[in-house]
Amino acid sequence: IDWETSTQDYFYVDLAVYANFYIYDRDQIEAFLKTYFKRNPAKLERAKFEVMRPLAHALHALWMVHIANLHVEPANMINLNYNEFQAQLR
Repeated sequence: IDWETSTQDYFYVDLAVYANFYIYDRDQIEAFLKTYFKRNPAKLERAKFEVMRPLAHALHALWMVHIANLHVEPANMINLNYNEFQAQLR
């Protein structure tokens, strides 16, 4: 589980993050959403997903800027457990 990009209570963020990094064309998006919802998504579901995609990109960009300003070597963060990783981000 990627604890830094997973969310609680709003799965559209999780769907958007996954789609932004692993899905490259419209046909794959359609298959992804249809598989997730086990049916064709409703208009509102699709709209929430589409709105969340650029917001997820912005969130990721801000997170990268934050990490870049920590002055912590990324290699030193690889083997940390979740609590240690969170402590490095503060």
